[in-house]
Amino acid sequence: MAEAVAQQTNQMLQATTEIERSFGPFLDLPMEVTILLGQTTVSVNELLDMGAQSVIAIAKSAGEDLEIFINGQLIGKGAVIIIEEHFGIRITEIEKKICT
Repeated sequence: MAEAVAQQTNQMLQATTEIERSFGPFLDLPMEVTILLGQTTVSVNELLDMGAQSVIAIAKSAGEDLEIFINGQLIGKGAVIIIEEHFGIRITEIEKKICT
């Protein structure tokens, strides 16, 4: 068991080193991360009727994974978590097309 863990750790370190060699100067570039809670469509009339305390319903169920975008491109999905007094997202799925 310990040997398998050591081998997996070594493989991860080799992959990280290869990424650093390939992308070196680009690794510190800032990227915008967007977590999409949901979307809906409202009419102009509904929009004009809105005010403080108005509620906009979205077609996303409580507990459903949220979409994660990097620089506008969908990269995966994740579950909302709470870290102390802040929200976070735990990645649950990575889009296959970004991994290749």
